[in-house]
Amino acid sequence: MPFVRSAPFVSRYNPSRPARWAESPTMTPTFINLTPHALSVHTPDGITVLPRTRPFARVATVSVPAAPVGGIPTVTTTFGEVTCLPEPLPGVILVVSGMVASAAPRPDVMSPGDLVRDDDGKPIGCRGLRRSC
Repeated sequence: MPFVRSAPFVSRYNPSRPARWAESPTMTPTFINLTPHALSVHTPDGITVLPRTRPFARVATVSVPAAPVGGIPTVTTTFGEVTCLPEPLPGVILVVSGMVASAAPRPDVMSPGDLVRDDDGKPIGCRGLRRSC
């Protein structure tokens, strides 16, 4: 069984109390998981659990009908406004959905990496985190 640990995290975002972390190889960033569920991040060292944090970051989408393909209707989707995404803070990594990360490419914004699935194919976590920029 892999080692499971909790990462430094913030249970509720509070801009008046920013993290006190400077980039250093010996310090760990604070993770704020702005997805609507806890995230189990699988690494070679074990599993790090990032509890969910409210409010959840969201992105509006606009879907416009496009030409059918093989008789199947299609749409073209564009991203709109991102909501509930805090401004960057030193030493804080914001974990959001892949859609939010694509709509808000910033170095402090990451999304879950490749899915890890159980024997029944159910997602149980991810392999690392993904940067969008």
